[in-house]
Amino acid sequence: MRLLDLAKRRAGITLLACGLLGTSGTKTSARPQAGVVGGFSVAFQAGERNVGVPYCGTRKTETVQTLSNGTHITHETKSRECRDSQGRLRHENFFPNPQGQASETPTFINIIDPVGGVIFTLDVNRHVAHRTMMPGPQTVPPKPPNPSVAPKPAPSTPNEPLKPQMKMTTEPLESQTIDGLLVDGKRITRTYRAGFQGSDGPITVIEEQWVSKELGGIVVLRTSSDPRQGETTEKLTDIDRSEPDPTLFQVPADYTIEDQH
Repeated sequence: MRLLDLAKRRAGITLLACGLLGTSGTKTSARPQAGVVGGFSVAFQAGERNVGVPYCGTRKTETVQTLSNGTHITHETKSRECRDSQGRLRHENFFPNPQGQASETPTFINIIDPVGGVIFTLDVNRHVAHRTMMPGPQTVPPKPPNPSVAPKPAPSTPNEPLKPQMKMTTEPLESQTIDGLLVDGKRITRTYRAGFQGSDGPITVIEEQWVSKELGGIVVLRTSSDPRQGETTEKLTDIDRSEPDPTLFQVPADYTIEDQH
């Protein structure tokens, strides 16, 4: 179960970070906008999904950490992602082996079907599909004030306001072409003040993102420089913009479906 939970959390982080759930392309109303599946979050903003912008691609991520003696530690991960014209998503996760290299076969596969309002997490080794229905939009009416209960006094304001731990700035970068796609870039600089995570000086993290509007807001290239973790490069490669095989978004016949509650 620990491996399953870890895989699902990683899968969710990857989906969100890669922009798989972006809504920058042609939009249409979808069923429930948000849900939590097996520990990872899936968010569809404003009940919209990308339609009419199918593609498949391989996303490769490499992180290189340099130790004080000059030794380099390299970790590689890989994922395969697809989206059909109806906005269905498929994400295959290839986790690293003990040597830090991405495995050759996926361990877990996520299928997000906003048309059917269902999400599947396929356990490839056990041939089990964990099914979760996407919740519908819920409206909670505000509670009326209770005149019999006296309002709580506002908390006292300290003499010196708390300083924010992090300052973030964003600047646009000049558009460029990557693998035939026109992409828009931005540089995000996060500076953490001294004292953050026990540091005796500021920590600066610089990230650059390159997004393709043609693919509906998908991140094609991302680089990150973090002194705590090293240099990370994430790139979408082998891009195929034709309609994917419909069976990619279906549970195989030899899988057992288990409902998650």
